[in-house]
Amino acid sequence: MHQVASEFQPDARVVYVDNDPIVLAHGRALLASDSSTAVVQADFTDLPSILEHPDTQRLLDPSRRVAVLMLSVSHLILDDTDALRAITAPIDHFPSGSYLALSHVVLHQAADRAAANQAGKDVGAVWKIRAPEDVEPWTSHLEPVAPGLGDIKDWRPDPDQPPLPDPHPIIRHHLGASERTKRGCEFGGVFRKP
Repeated sequence: MHQVASEFQPDARVVYVDNDPIVLAHGRALLASDSSTAVVQADFTDLPSILEHPDTQRLLDPSRRVAVLMLSVSHLILDDTDALRAITAPIDHFPSGSYLALSHVVLHQAADRAAANQAGKDVGAVWKIRAPEDVEPWTSHLEPVAPGLGDIKDWRPDPDQPPLPDPHPIIRHHLGASERTKRGCEFGGVFRKP
């Protein structure tokens, strides 16, 4: 992400947040010589620990607009109140004109959600699939950027996107499943803080 940000904004500053020690070690090794980017060890539901981290304070000015990317992470929070707070608190901390990009796995039918959540629980995954109507209120205080909240595959698709490599054989049977069944999607959008 920091490469994309600096391509469009050469003086961009980026703070990644993760609590996985392997991800942290790898990220820090990759970014060792990049003073405009940092990897902060924190739980993304604990905003004070992120904001008070010396690297965050060095890189992000709370009086300046930011872009907060919460992509494919909110379904890792089981409690609905915690998920709402994790999504809204960062953007609420920064000034008007800041942006939030959000995506969350959703399934439309209650029975499908229950089965998927139970399957995750059975293998020890921390995972909560929600309905689109559970996610929609999280951004009600923000202005949607067209086309708004929906299936992210419809959000400004790139006609020049090169084909992706074939997935690993163990998961290949899932390829295109959401398109075939229309039971769910990665639901998201981009929003501006008024």
